[in-house]
Amino acid sequence: MILPTQEIAAPIIAQVWDTLLITLLLLLLLIFIGAKLAKEIARPIEKMAKNASNNSLEQLAQQVENHHQCVEVAHLSHSMATLAKAQLDSIHTLEQQVHHRTLELQKANQRLTTLSEQDALTGIANRRAFDKRLQSAWQQAITTNTPLTVIICDIDHFKSFNDYYGHQAGDKALKTVAQHLQTHVRQGSDLLARYGGEEFALILPNTDLIQAGKAAEHLRQSLFATAIPREDMAPWVISLSLGYASLYPQHNQQVAELVQQADKQLYMAKANGRNQVQPPSAASI
Repeated sequence: MILPTQEIAAPIIAQVWDTLLITLLLLLLLIFIGAKLAKEIARPIEKMAKNASNNSLEQLAQQVENHHQCVEVAHLSHSMATLAKAQLDSIHTLEQQVHHRTLELQKANQRLTTLSEQDALTGIANRRAFDKRLQSAWQQAITTNTPLTVIICDIDHFKSFNDYYGHQAGDKALKTVAQHLQTHVRQGSDLLARYGGEEFALILPNTDLIQAGKAAEHLRQSLFATAIPREDMAPWVISLSLGYASLYPQHNQQVAELVQQADKQLYMAKANGRNQVQPPSAASI
């Protein structure tokens, strides 16, 4: 049979157009579905992943998709937020613990520093604290061009007192003398320290030679007036021998010079009969 081409081609072309139309509609539908999926599922998940990768726990904890159309995304968002909140709570708790332990460590270090610079028997500063403070006061005196004084005092015939009364009485006497001297120093500026054995040393910043002599004599007289008894020898009370030195520190001088001069004057006071203050000689001023 011979049929016209138009009769054969027309149905085929119509079918092709229908196929193309259906394909186009399917393609548009797929695009719409893909966009919808991207908006409803992919983007929220991508946002959560971004916050997680950037360690943005605060944002992750606040990003809760409870009313999301996709139940799975809502569950995932809620789980991620719960995990982020738990981590934030753990971090906050850890930070509080670290802060608390740091404060405890600082207090412990302060206590150790205090103990390391405190004389165990008398409770006043020890030789280490004296050396440390003297170096600081020396530098301060250089900076401000002010005088600095060191007084060194020694309990007269303490070995005889200790041998006669015993070590417990000797320790009590040391404590009594330390407490007495402590009440006669300026709080906040001066320092009283147990220099060694029965010796005590004082640092008096911004104190010149005349003021130092008056301060030393006041310490001697006030302790003698308390009349701490002793029966092993006259004058029957505990007394002090004192030496002092005062100068305006300079960069070309050493802090040891001040201590050596005060110590030298102390031994002169002891050699001259004790219970006295020995000022620096004119040649050493």
